[in-house]
Amino acid sequence: MAKVKIYELAKQIDVESKEIIKKLQKMGVEAKNHMSSISQKDADAVLAAFAASGKGKVPAGKDVFVPKVTRIPKAAIVREPAAEDAASAAPDISVNPASAPASQSSSSEPVKAPPVAAAPVQTEEKQAERKEQQLQ
Repeated sequence: MAKVKIYELAKQIDVESKEIIKKLQKMGVEAKNHMSSISQKDADAVLAAFAASGKGKVPAGKDVFVPKVTRIPKAAIVREPAAEDAASAAPDISVNPASAPASQSSSSEPVKAPPVAAAPVQTEEKQAERKEQQLQ
């Protein structure tokens, strides 16, 4: 049997959740807030009570509450591989030489980065000497 959230029922019949909670408590059903779930039988009883009192907009011709949201089990969802999504989502970027900034040279040679100086490598002897100096 399906469970129905109180706020969904309230939205369907256009009344406040507080009114439904009060009605449920009078019926002896435990409901604390708008996020509480009630059984289908209790939801039908609330619909009948509001239809009899004339409050709210009870759907005509429907005796049973049917939630608008249908949930799909995770096992039923088929996912496509991420590689295909990434390949199709990658934008095609092409640079028009006429729209390139004027500060760049128009030659077809790539710009080379300046060389980076390598850090000096310490030998084991130098490392041992430093440790001795630190200990003294």
